[in-house]
Amino acid sequence: MEDARAVLIKLADRLHNMRTLDSLPKIKQQCFAKETLEIFAPLANQLGILNWKEQLENLCFKHLYPEQYEELSSNLHEFYNRDMIAAAIRRLEQALQVRGLSYRSISGRHKSIYSIYSKMTRKKLDMDEIYDVHGVRVILENKADCFTTLEVVHHLWPRIPGKFKDYVSSPKSNGYQSLHTVVLSEETLPLEIQIRTADMHLQAEFGIAAHWRYKEGVRNCSSSLPEMVEWVRCVVTWQCETLHIDHPSPPGLGSSPRATCTFPSVTLMAVLSPIQNNVTTLDQS
Repeated sequence: MEDARAVLIKLADRLHNMRTLDSLPKIKQQCFAKETLEIFAPLANQLGILNWKEQLENLCFKHLYPEQYEELSSNLHEFYNRDMIAAAIRRLEQALQVRGLSYRSISGRHKSIYSIYSKMTRKKLDMDEIYDVHGVRVILENKADCFTTLEVVHHLWPRIPGKFKDYVSSPKSNGYQSLHTVVLSEETLPLEIQIRTADMHLQAEFGIAAHWRYKEGVRNCSSSLPEMVEWVRCVVTWQCETLHIDHPSPPGLGSSPRATCTFPSVTLMAVLSPIQNNVTTLDQS
C-alpha cells in the first residue's frame, strides 16, 4: 500500500503548496494553479476526497481569476442566509426527535465558491437561480434511517420537482453515497438537504483512504484498491510528464524516468476512466 500513501501524500503536498502560493511571483502562481486544476483537483475527485477537491478548486479559482473570486465571495457572503439554515436545523432536529430517530449530526453548509462559479458560467445563471447554494447535511446511524429521514424532510417542506438524487442506491463512480433533495424553505429559498450515514460521510471526506481498516494490527483493504491506486499513480506521472514536455525544465535539472504503467482491469477502467475525459478547467466552464 506504499503507492496509496504516495498518491495521498502527493495530493496533500499539492494542497499545502496551493495554500502558500502567495510567496511566488504572479506568473508562477497561475501556472501552478492551472496545473493543479487540470490534474490534481480531478484526481482528488476520482479518489472521492471531496474536501480536498473543493479546497484545491477554490484556491485555483482565487489565483487564476482573483477579481471574479473576490466579487463572488462578497456576493455569497451577502446572499447566504445563516438564520434560515439555523431555523431549518432546529425544525429538523425537533421532527427527528418526535420520530425517535437518532442522528450523529445536523449541520449547515453552502456550495463551494468554485462550484457556484462553474454552474453560473456553464448554465448562465445568477446566484439566486442555483438550487443548492444553501444546504443542510444530516448524518445518521444506518441506511434505513436515511430513507425515513427523507420522508420527514419531505413532510416538513415542499419538494422542488426534479431535484432528488439517490446516490445511496446508485453510488457515484468514486464511491460517493448520499441522498440529495431540494426543498423550498419558509423564506421561499431553495434548500438542499443531504442525508447519509457516518460511513458514507467517511467515504465522502476521505475517499479511498476510507477503505483501509485496521484489525489486530493487520491492514485490510478492498482487493481492487492497490490496482486502482497504482493506475492513479501512473496517470499522475504521465500527466505531469506531458506538462513537462510542453514546458521543459531548464538545462541541467534532468528529468524523472518514465514509469511503466500496468493498467487496471476492464471493470476498474470503466469506473476510473472519467478522470481522462472529465478534466475540469476554468476555460471549459
